[in-house]
Amino acid sequence: MNQDRSPEARKQSEDDQELLFQQRRESEYSDYSHVEISGGGEDSGNVLSTSTALNQCEKKVLNPYLGLLKILGWRPVVQNVTIFRRTFNQIYLLFIFSLLIASYVLKIFVCDSSIATGPTISTPHVNRTGLPTRVPAHSIVPAATRTWHCRHLFTTYLIPESIHGLAYVYLFYHFRIKETEQLSSLVQTVFLQSCNIQSTRKSQRKLITILRMFLVLGCVWVGMTVLSICLQVANQYVNKSERGNVNYNDWQITVVVCGHFIVNLVYMAIALNYCTQCQLLIHYVQYILLCIQERSLELKRVMQDVFKLKRFVSRLNGQMATATSLCLFSQANWFLFGFVNFLKRFYNDRTSSSAISWTHAALFPLLWLFALAPVLIQASRLTTICSKLRFSGLTVRLFGYQNCSPIDLDSFSSFLLTAKMEAKLFAFPISRKVVIGLISGAGIIFLLLVQLDPSVQLSIRI
Repeated sequence: MNQDRSPEARKQSEDDQELLFQQRRESEYSDYSHVEISGGGEDSGNVLSTSTALNQCEKKVLNPYLGLLKILGWRPVVQNVTIFRRTFNQIYLLFIFSLLIASYVLKIFVCDSSIATGPTISTPHVNRTGLPTRVPAHSIVPAATRTWHCRHLFTTYLIPESIHGLAYVYLFYHFRIKETEQLSSLVQTVFLQSCNIQSTRKSQRKLITILRMFLVLGCVWVGMTVLSICLQVANQYVNKSERGNVNYNDWQITVVVCGHFIVNLVYMAIALNYCTQCQLLIHYVQYILLCIQERSLELKRVMQDVFKLKRFVSRLNGQMATATSLCLFSQANWFLFGFVNFLKRFYNDRTSSSAISWTHAALFPLLWLFALAPVLIQASRLTTICSKLRFSGLTVRLFGYQNCSPIDLDSFSSFLLTAKMEAKLFAFPISRKVVIGLISGAGIIFLLLVQLDPSVQLSIRI
């Protein structure tokens, strides 16, 4: 049929086919252009979502944390613009510091019976031989002849409270005077760096949720500690006639409760800062590992990110690790004495103690255990994932990385192996093995204390 057609018809048909082919190419090109524009819109959306997530993090996490620093006096309550505001900041700081000192002194003065084994009663008593003897603690003696002595004054009060005051002054120097608080800069770095991850919105939303959870749990812990001191004060009033303890008056109760609130708020702020930094660094390491797995960044860029990560870990092991170690020592002391006190109550005072006393004795060690656990867990998690990052260079060396030469792969692997990053407390690396060892040792000690005879327990003087 094509042979029967005239040359003009065949030429017209060829022109129509060429025009149709050009229209198809233009259609395909327009579709391709549409996809490219859509991709640019997604990139803009990622940048917008990162900015929105950063603003949400500042609103939900950073602003409450900065407010906490203002309450503790580690940051000015108001900006030092006028003389009146500077005077107000100084007066408020003096009030907080005086409240801490008053709380320390009242604990020692009253000899807080919630931790110590209880004050001993010494009164002049003459036996048959004419020599003075000590009256048993359960004897009924007139109040005018009683003299109270705290058995564990030095180890139970002076050392932990001195360490707590040292941690407060140490962070006051860094936060208020040197202004070296690094949490804000770390938040911005991590959020801006994670915008290159494909699942940006999901990962950032999850990170904000975790950081928000740390803040909420810290507030719950502080509230439980205030409840604990209220139970302790109530227990003193209930057992006033039986034990004869020195009791708080009205103004002392106010000072003790407010002082305990500020003291435990210091513990919360330090633990919150440390756990938040550990979580941000864990998120940063996950970003680097994902980029290595997907081969989405050049080796030089990955090495720069690892170097930046190493600098942040080094900063974490500096001032915050020092303050956190001081607090952990004090918290471990409170947990130990609270736990021993509970065992002694369980063996020797099952029926005479009231329900309030039993509730306080059981709640006290649990609170300090919950204060110790998150810090150790976060430090061990950071050490574990940093160790995983170090040995990821071996995988890169085995399977290759983009168009890199073997020399570049060897250099990258050597760089990661030498970049040793560990979370340290008490200048000692905290890993999963260390935490498991501490738990195992605590379990062994618990079994030994349970199996000890009560008379042996009473003979122990720490």
